[in-house]
Amino acid sequence: RNGLNNVRANLRACSISENGANKAKRPGTSSRFKGVTWVKAKYRKGWKAMIKARGVVHFLGEFSNEEDAARAYDKAALILFGVYAVLNFPMLSKTKVDNLP
Repeated sequence: RNGLNNVRANLRACSISENGANKAKRPGTSSRFKGVTWVKAKYRKGWKAMIKARGVVHFLGEFSNEEDAARAYDKAALILFGVYAVLNFPMLSKTKVDNLP
């Protein structure tokens, strides 16, 4: 994730879409996790997880816990983006998608 390290061993061939999936969380959002936002509606409050792939926004659900919403995002990101996914919990193995909640 060092954009200034352009040695051949650090680069990989990918499409524009695959490179876009490798972006970090946007600064200044309500959550500390990528793909998670706070919902403050009149009759419900909680965390919502969403992901955008191939121009389509996928709603992953509403959660009472911010970490659960982040795990839902991670599972969807692994399925949709594979090795190009940026995870909220990178210590999870990218090959064990089925073990995520």
